[in-house]
Amino acid sequence: MFAVGCHLSSSKGFAHMGREALSIGGDTFQFFLRNPRGGSAKEADPQDAALLREIMKEHHFPLILAHAPYTMNLCSAKEEVRAFGEEMMRDDLRRMELFPGSLYNFHPGSHSGQGAEEGIRLITESLNRILTSEMHTQVLLETMAGKGSELGGKFEELRAILDGVNFPEKLGVCLDTCHVHDAGYDLIGDLEGVLGTFDRVIGLDRLKAVHLNDSKNPCGSRKDRHEKLGEGCIGLDALKRLVLSPPLRNLPFFLETPNELSGYRKEIRMVKAWRAGLRHRQVSEIAEEGEDGVRILVDRVWPRGLRKESAEISAWWKEIAPSMGLWEWSHLPERFPEFREMYLQELQHSEKALKRREEVRTLLKKGPVTLLYGDKDEEGNHVNVLEEWILREIEIPEGDS
Repeated sequence: MFAVGCHLSSSKGFAHMGREALSIGGDTFQFFLRNPRGGSAKEADPQDAALLREIMKEHHFPLILAHAPYTMNLCSAKEEVRAFGEEMMRDDLRRMELFPGSLYNFHPGSHSGQGAEEGIRLITESLNRILTSEMHTQVLLETMAGKGSELGGKFEELRAILDGVNFPEKLGVCLDTCHVHDAGYDLIGDLEGVLGTFDRVIGLDRLKAVHLNDSKNPCGSRKDRHEKLGEGCIGLDALKRLVLSPPLRNLPFFLETPNELSGYRKEIRMVKAWRAGLRHRQVSEIAEEGEDGVRILVDRVWPRGLRKESAEISAWWKEIAPSMGLWEWSHLPERFPEFREMYLQELQHSEKALKRREEVRTLLKKGPVTLLYGDKDEEGNHVNVLEEWILREIEIPEGDS
């Protein structure tokens, strides 16, 4: 299921991350379970975890992703480093049982001169001591840039690890766009070819998540330096094509760009706008208007002909609108079922709305359409994305107008 979020700090707990993700328009997020540069981790609070599960259920988060600490190296030449890495992963996966069905991502590691074949053997042996048939978390190997003796810069290396584990269904892949680009795969000029190679070598069915990052360096640099979307060497056009690519459309996307929350909010809006088929120019113009932008969209999305004076809906609108990302409006019915029910009730009290249903039904008979808020169809009739979605989902008797 498609979702988009960013990496968040876990310092204030699970529920805080959930609320923070919502505040910037996300419906998933990535986080560290422990210090990313060390091994310390405080014990998880079951009550705090329960609060996050409630947030995820209420706001339709499909899953979350925990990232392993950078110090983990399952193919180190030092046995004590490998043992410590196994201990951390085993403990992290125990904590992740608080969130069944979620993901745990790790860097394969660096073989430190032992050679790729030996490094792959060591990683596989470690995973076979860690993975169990009873666990409810899927572990992901991350594609890497291939710097130094780092493994994962070639799809073939990840495939070799996947082939060596005893529980292959518990292991998948996370594709990092910066890493793949820096490793030499041409996402800009040959995205279809890159995904075709991935499918041939690994299998697109093993791809479970995407780290969506631009890169500070040219293709093949093997540097691994993330950049904000559109400000690096990959660029917005290539990243947009990747997000909209059919093999990736139903995956969760996680931003790891060098941003504060305000920057992540803009990037999340932009990615959701790509998905909604909205022009980037309109996104940037309206998103910069802040609360005024929200009011503009309320006016555009509000069903024409319905009674705006409804006290119940007005109260709901004032409570929910300020906390929502601007481009959440196109997903209102699926994300907020109570709004859909109020909408349908209002339909019964408006002659204009009944007429509008007939107009939209006629439009939909022509086939699937993707239209902007307040845009017009080919015949010049105003259309509304929110109405369009709802009218696809409910039965509209003939002669309803």
